[in-house]
Amino acid sequence: MSEGYQGEGAGRHEREARMSTASFWTFFEKYDTRLRRYMIARTADRVLAEQIADETMMYAYDKWDRLLLMEKPDSWLFTVATNKLNRLEAKYRRANFLREDLENFENDLQAVAKEDSWIEPRIDLILAIRLLPRHQMEVLTLHFFADQKLADIARAMNVTLGTVNQHLSRGLTRLRRDPHLRTAIEVTRRIPA
Repeated sequence: MSEGYQGEGAGRHEREARMSTASFWTFFEKYDTRLRRYMIARTADRVLAEQIADETMMYAYDKWDRLLLMEKPDSWLFTVATNKLNRLEAKYRRANFLREDLENFENDLQAVAKEDSWIEPRIDLILAIRLLPRHQMEVLTLHFFADQKLADIARAMNVTLGTVNQHLSRGLTRLRRDPHLRTAIEVTRRIPA
């Protein structure tokens, strides 16, 4: 039996492994930056955002054979990252380790914007989103920054599509009411409510 595996079967398994690895790197190139920007939009701790993005991508690489069989591996990726972030933030809040004030949010985003020019024109929007209630923030960031469909967000959050629509609508309403958010108003017009 082992001879059959080492013979022709070994070449097939080797080819499949190479194809699997190549498709992971295609997936990585497509979603790594999006995942990092999503994490930055969700938390005021750039280091935590980078750590979770790295860990989630490594986990995806380890589970890639199973992810290949999924219809939407990107939804899995953002769900795992969101769950990791929610757990760590809750832990850090209990220990009074997480700073969640406007000044800290702004300083963090300014530092990130120096490394990623995509952040700069969206700083006001990200700041406003970070100040929303958690579920509204989660829906808006998953929909806008992670480009997830509302039905996928509902599955990830384990709620109904109606609940997701409600969080999205309430979050957008709050953003649009803020007179300082000209960027937010322009950008969120493209988001279906």
